[in-house]
Amino acid sequence: MRNLIFTLSLLLTAATASFAQQAVGTLQIGLLAGPNHTFSRGAQAEIPNEQRIEGKAAVNGAAGVSLQYQFRKVFIKTNLLYENKSTKTQYTVFPSNSTGRPPGEQLLRENRHYLTVPLLVGVHIKNTGFFVNAGPYASLLLKHTYELEGNTKNYPKENNVDLGFSVGIGYSRAITPRLNISAEARHNFSIYNSGSSSPLNGKTNSTSLLFGVHYNLTGK
Repeated sequence: MRNLIFTLSLLLTAATASFAQQAVGTLQIGLLAGPNHTFSRGAQAEIPNEQRIEGKAAVNGAAGVSLQYQFRKVFIKTNLLYENKSTKTQYTVFPSNSTGRPPGEQLLRENRHYLTVPLLVGVHIKNTGFFVNAGPYASLLLKHTYELEGNTKNYPKENNVDLGFSVGIGYSRAITPRLNISAEARHNFSIYNSGSSSPLNGKTNSTSLLFGVHYNLTGK
């Protein structure tokens, strides 16, 4: 992750020096949707001779709206996204456990439903259609459920805010004077613990692939 942030920082620096000429004052509104891949960083624990608990990644989705404003060299972008960040937890019960449980494996799936607002600063890379952006985000937890053996239940109320940092690289192309389409790969790096009621308290990281359609409100 540190290497990714360093690489994108270099791209931002280089692109600022050779940015594509964008109309200053351009304001775009758009729709975004796509899959996300979520995992819990540091989510692993083991009780000797009893059981092992291991977090695993899962795929779900995100959708929302986008607003972007172009300054002379950089753009500012924000989104309002609904995200379902799913993770899996695998329980492995050892034959030597003292609780009398039969040995074997169980898989628990968690679904965290967030409303996420990032604030990103980005640049267009000259004559390529590519762009890079980065910035902080804040997420409000709307609902947290888990599925185990076909049953779905709600977790009790917990920490309801997730804070972190996003970095992304994407491609944008005009299809009419006022419409353009985009695709962006964005990694969201959580720095705030996602809650204490989960069996594992790893921070929730995700990578999204967001496809967008955008309308130019101010251009010709």
